[in-house]
Amino acid sequence: ADARAVLRHPLVALLGALLFFQAGTEMLLSGYLTTFLTSETGASVRAASLVLSGFWVALITARVLLGRVLLHVSALALVPLMAVCAAAALAMATLAPGFAAASVLLLVAALAYSGVMPTVLGVAGAALPARTGTVFGLLFSLSVTGAMTVPWAAGHLAAAFGIRVVLVLGAAGFAVVTLLALKARSL
Repeated sequence: ADARAVLRHPLVALLGALLFFQAGTEMLLSGYLTTFLTSETGASVRAASLVLSGFWVALITARVLLGRVLLHVSALALVPLMAVCAAAALAMATLAPGFAAASVLLLVAALAYSGVMPTVLGVAGAALPARTGTVFGLLFSLSVTGAMTVPWAAGHLAAAFGIRVVLVLGAAGFAVVTLLALKARSL
């Protein structure tokens, strides 16, 4: 019943769009990482799978540790920094000369963007504390929609233009997250 009122809140609507791209890009990377590494760097399936495992370990570990960092840093100041670092790491991974460099850059991207989702959820929940359940429900719905839509679209583009387009889309996704986060800071 509160969904319309919550979506009319400019910060919540903006953060919903941000999480659409963040979750879409996160699933895009986790879904295509091994394919990229095996087809573009010549990595074995075993080596690429180890990088994928490291990707998730880096993401989860950084999310756990970020709670301490946010005690000392403004949340909306940190989100654009995380997103721009992830975009840069993915852009460099697209051009990486081999498996080792691409793997390190993909792990850096995971570390960099790890805190975007939990931080944004915290900011959105604080914006409307009386409607936190509705806020979270809407934001999770938008993020899941992005997590389904972005990898699907990327698959079609990768079939037409090659797997490297996935990392280009990932960098573009985090560039959009950066711009939306900067806009959120001004609200």
